[in-house]
Amino acid sequence: RIPEASVVVSPDLILQLENRSIDISGDLYVPFARIEPRDLTTAQQVSNDTVIVGRQQVDESKWRVTTRINLILGERVTLFGYGFEGRLTGRLRVEEEPGKPTTGTGEITIPEGRYRAYGQRLDIENGRVLFSGGPVANPGLDIRATRTSGNVVSGLQISGRLQQPRIELFSIPAMGQTDTLSYLLFGRPLETTSGEDSALMAQAALAIGLAGGDRIARSLRDRFGLDDFRVETDDTGDQASLIIGRYLSSDVYVSYGVGLIESVNSINLRYRIDDHWQLEAESGTYHGADILYTIER
Repeated sequence: RIPEASVVVSPDLILQLENRSIDISGDLYVPFARIEPRDLTTAQQVSNDTVIVGRQQVDESKWRVTTRINLILGERVTLFGYGFEGRLTGRLRVEEEPGKPTTGTGEITIPEGRYRAYGQRLDIENGRVLFSGGPVANPGLDIRATRTSGNVVSGLQISGRLQQPRIELFSIPAMGQTDTLSYLLFGRPLETTSGEDSALMAQAALAIGLAGGDRIARSLRDRFGLDDFRVETDDTGDQASLIIGRYLSSDVYVSYGVGLIESVNSINLRYRIDDHWQLEAESGTYHGADILYTIER
């Protein structure tokens, strides 16, 4: 019993100790668990080369631990966190040897569950986390989550592996990705959404990793009569912004950027003085202004 979890375990384990080697095998049955992890997604991670002065260094090579444990989840194991709430069950064999990554074989299923994102709740119709003998940190995924709005069912089909999932939109009856995403987020077609809704749609498209995220943004640009509506990323792909822009006149252009990964917003103003001179100012993480001179050849 800790702040993040209340767990009941029934172990049937054999532990063998010889010199400084430990061998653990057997079954670990979990009839009940209520797990509520803290959300650490926004926490800053410590760099791998960080050295904490004053902390005693532990030589992990002193003990050699080998495990072959069958983890069995009962019917009352629940998880609440990261937008998910639901019940887990299944069986997983976990194996670990000194100097090798921990591997897993088996399957964890989600008999019932819900996922909340962008203010909406999706019902998980089918959920499986598949372990095929590889590292436990990168299992396979087979998850289907849906939302019903009147006679329209929209949802996500998630496959691939945890570290590189493949996410596809689908709907019944079938429709384009833009309308499917609109139904998934707002429960209504695209033509009834507002400008604020369109910004949320572009953010969601990038967040779930849709290959058509930028294409959806261009479709929204045409829908709301903007001159610029795009998803823009930097060279490393670590930062992304939704850019909304419009010409107030033939010489004045204004754009607004919304950070999709970090909460950084910016506004940009560009004024064309003549055919060669432009004045550009930006306010965001940094503030500044530039005078630009252009030569055409």
